[in-house]
Amino acid sequence: MLKHFDREVELLHRLLISQTDRVGHNARIVLAFDPDAGDFIDDKTIDRNEVEIEEECLKIIALHQPVADDLRFLTTIIKTNYNIERIGDLLENLQKLNLNPERIESDLGPPPGEFVQLFARVETTVHQAAESLANRDDRLAMEIWKTSKEIEADALALVDRFRERLLKEAATPALLDGLLSIRYAKRIANNAANVAKEVLYLVTGEIVRHRRREFMG
Repeated sequence: MLKHFDREVELLHRLLISQTDRVGHNARIVLAFDPDAGDFIDDKTIDRNEVEIEEECLKIIALHQPVADDLRFLTTIIKTNYNIERIGDLLENLQKLNLNPERIESDLGPPPGEFVQLFARVETTVHQAAESLANRDDRLAMEIWKTSKEIEADALALVDRFRERLLKEAATPALLDGLLSIRYAKRIANNAANVAKEVLYLVTGEIVRHRRREFMG
């Protein structure tokens, strides 16, 4: 029975890693503005795999009634699976905007590079969240949690730049899409941070949500 349980858990882990790979692939296309990364994976595929992962989790829990570390692992999978799917949804929203970063930077004006740099940091956070989950790396998870707040602050500052520009000059499609896209990017970073928090729970057994000051000072 134990060997059967271990095989099912290993299969579940592989399904989750495949899901993070799909989302990471889409992140490279959308957040790094990389036209050579390949085709965008349809969100229906990501949704379908999210349901499959959750069903597998619930089946294992119902059949084997795991406790302690095994139960903590399975509940972590359920929660991170949801956050990964949400990142997929937000990436699809960004992909539909068909952003032109050069035009956005040009219409926004100096200093240059802040828009692209924000998206690059968000992409890095998505990949780091997947890495921390795959390796149960609590140190990396803590760094992601810390970085997500910095990204949020940078995103809000960039929103202020867009607003100031729109108050002074006529709105352009690029500026309006750029302003909307920052909201999506910030939410992607927040969901990546949620994955990191669940990794911290998996490794330490501590529920860290709403306890940032306690853990980070």
